Amino acid sequence: MTRRRAPWQALIIFIAIAIAAGLAAWASGVSLDAQTGAGPVCAFEIAGTWRPEATAEADPIFLNFSPEGWVSLLESGGQPRVRDFSIIAQAKYRLVVTPSSSLRIEFNVQRGNDLIPAGASAWEIAEYGDDRFTTFDESSSLRPQWARVQTHRYFLTLAGRPGTAQAGGLALAMLTKLDGQRTEVEALGLRLPANGAGPASAFGPLPPAVTREFARDDRRESHVMMRLELIEPAYYRTRRLLKDWEQRVKDARLPSDDPSQLMLLLLADTIASVNACRPALEVRETGAPHPQPLDLIRLIRTLNDRRHVGDDQFPYVWEPPPASYKGPETPDASSMSGTLRSIQPLCATCERGQRLPSRPVHSPD
Repeated sequence: MTRRRAPWQALIIFIAIAIAAGLAAWASGVSLDAQTGAGPVCAFEIAGTWRPEATAEADPIFLNFSPEGWVSLLESGGQPRVRDFSIIAQAKYRLVVTPSSSLRIEFNVQRGNDLIPAGASAWEIAEYGDDRFTTFDESSSLRPQWARVQTHRYFLTLAGRPGTAQAGGLALAMLTKLDGQRTEVEALGLRLPANGAGPASAFGPLPPAVTREFARDDRRESHVMMRLELIEPAYYRTRRLLKDWEQRVKDARLPSDDPSQLMLLLLADTIASVNACRPALEVRETGAPHPQPLDLIRLIRTLNDRRHVGDDQFPYVWEPPPASYKGPETPDASSMSGTLRSIQPLCATCERGQRLPSRPVHSPD
């Protein structure tokens, strides 16, 4: 007789597989050319602000790629921070996978400029990393490199509290985005009934009145919080995940009718997203016969306590650094933070993260 696993056992196995896959990708790396080091197979996240890494321009043009498919060309006008830059042009863009399995940024602009000509044009991507990418044009020997500019800080919070006689319990996954002027918060989670009469458990987006409670770390033993700072690519990847879950709630396309089970699945997806490119959160089985969301969050906090961003470290008052420009020297690829990949195995937005065959990009000459 075949023994069937309980839902919680299947969930733990799913989490273990997701974490193991992330670790394997991180450890194995991908095929690279002689000029770059080994790195994980990871999608290219182009959303964000980028500056040219080497140019003779005294006031170079910056690029801001939005997740919605718009690119803005920015000029500083003497201002130190990107939020005060002027938009001098905008265009539609697409990040696409070519038939030869490389990546390309395709533009469509009515009025051309020195950077992007009028009409349809494209940049081939030769290398990319978390904070840099290199393009090339087959008609030119130039390989412009772009470096990510910090304009925001991002945090993931996994938190919860048990129910009491007066108030129901909560478990949530929350993203926080800071730009120095305002704070944006998005959260999805589980509401538990109070200990007594009250509404049944529910799973879905949480309003600001709820998320404000978790802006600071409640140190009561019954409460739990794990707050992790994310790099920009991990934030956009995890935000897409939460938006997908929100849409599933709206469309009634959920994989279970049990709100606690849904919260466990959301936590598993969130952990897998955060660990997609490199191990960021450690996790293992709770050991409980029927684990609840708070059990898993508490375990995550215990295993990752040194990574937790406490209230004394959280940047409640923060200003983005000036968009400094380092000058016309060409940076040494071996000293860059973040590994450059000279192949295009993944595309986060154009193929929804589908893995593509590893293929070295040939030099344009």
